Amino acid sequence: MKSLFRFLAVVSIAFVSLAADVAEGRAAHEKGAAAPTAAQRAAYPLKTCLVTDEGLDDMGHPFVYTYQEKGKPDRVILLCCKDCVSDLEKEPAKYLKKLDAALAAQAKENKSALTNEQKSFLQGYSAVHQALAADDLPGAQQAAANLTNLSTADSAAAREIAQADSLVTARRAFKALSKSAVKLAGGQPGYFHAHCPMVPGKEGDWVQTSQSILNPYFGKQMLTCGTIKG
Repeated sequence: MKSLFRFLAVVSIAFVSLAADVAEGRAAHEKGAAAPTAAQRAAYPLKTCLVTDEGLDDMGHPFVYTYQEKGKPDRVILLCCKDCVSDLEKEPAKYLKKLDAALAAQAKENKSALTNEQKSFLQGYSAVHQALAADDLPGAQQAAANLTNLSTADSAAAREIAQADSLVTARRAFKALSKSAVKLAGGQPGYFHAHCPMVPGKEGDWVQTSQSILNPYFGKQMLTCGTIKG
């Protein structure tokens, strides 16, 4: 029985000592490093430490480390604690590769995020495209009228289509509207950049939601003339 009590006493002392060490380490960390700014946290792509893979806030707040390399811009790196600096400096290429991969993923994610207005524009633009491909002037006019108040759209082009007196006029204005669509839809899933070489001035670009060509510039006359560029 005495052995059991002795064992429990040793365990308790060890636990208290460990807790004190952790508290001391946390206090030293918080005292020795300024917390990252809100802008630094927002721009940083990771929530875990490059070195330990533990949470950046596990030690209170991230340790802000500025990595410097001759001939290159300084890089702000957030670590879980100051002790990780030495490990990072031993193998900087290894850890910077992880950071660069995270930054690339973040950039891709930010690019793919469309606002509700941008989604509305592409949806309305698609309706104009399909109407012109079907030689449906009233349908194109109605769809374009819904785009005139969107800041994402080329309002002048949308208004010209909405008020067009012929398919020729509507298709001419559609070229300008398509420039906005091509720029916005680039890299977005479900949208395809198409081109018709028969349109004068190399202005035969548009965006569609299918890989099967529906030519808005010639309609039924040459409905499938064109190629998918991306």
